[in-house]
Amino acid sequence: MCLPARFLFCLCATLFISCLLCCSPATTLSSSKGISSSLISAFSSLTWLLLKGSAYLLMFLIKALQLLTRCLHCGMICIAEGIRSLAWWLLHKFLELVESAASMLIDYMKEQIPNIASALNTAFDFLMERIKGSIECLQKIVPEITKDLMDTLMGMLQNLWTNYLEAVKHVLEKEK
Repeated sequence: MCLPARFLFCLCATLFISCLLCCSPATTLSSSKGISSSLISAFSSLTWLLLKGSAYLLMFLIKALQLLTRCLHCGMICIAEGIRSLAWWLLHKFLELVESAASMLIDYMKEQIPNIASALNTAFDFLMERIKGSIECLQKIVPEITKDLMDTLMGMLQNLWTNYLEAVKHVLEKEK
């Protein structure tokens, strides 16, 4: 039996029993001592009923709060699971996006490899033509530069040798 039904049952039963005790033929014919004991009994039953009812009401409130906290706990668990599921879903979608972008980049690179190779070949051919032209130009210029450099060096060495001989001659004349 649930708590409110149990409370109402106890209240009705206590009132019925106290009415039977107060209105029974034995109590009406007895002395005033019997009536006062019936009143005390009814008062004690009523007090017991109020205390018992208060206890049941308090228990009912505690159970309601327990039920409420359980519901809140279940709600929090559902929210946490929902957030966790959403996070996993977003992570999965992000990884799919990264995978797709990497795949597209690799496919683009595969398509561009022939173009890149062709551009590198063209650049290499252009560089070789320039180097070839430069080498031909150097073949003409280097002998002239070498001849001029050798003439200059020979002139310097000849001037140095002449200066040396004159200095030695000058020293020998001073000693005499």
